[in-house]
Amino acid sequence: MKTNREEEIKKLQFLMQEYQTHGLRIPQHMLYPLTQYLVYHAPVGDFLKAVLCNDLTEASMRADDMNIHALSAYVGFLHNHIDGAVWGSLERYGKWTEQHREIMQEER
Repeated sequence: MKTNREEEIKKLQFLMQEYQTHGLRIPQHMLYPLTQYLVYHAPVGDFLKAVLCNDLTEASMRADDMNIHALSAYVGFLHNHIDGAVWGSLERYGKWTEQHREIMQEER
């Protein structure tokens, strides 16, 4: 099972690095937390949580200098490559991250 997760991480990181919209990409320093959320259901910081909850007003207020310009890259990547069950609202974010502890115990 660990091997499948490692393969999933590599695939996601490749997709994120290659994906661009309007010439913008998800910043390199955000690949790790976004991957951890998608693969291990790990909670993320306030900015990324706002993006994943589709709260772009909050995301805009919490974004650093790089992320403010990349918002469309996040939304485009999530919309085009990630199942809608794992992002798009606070409720979906909560349901997804509830499974984190269980997944981490499986990894041991």
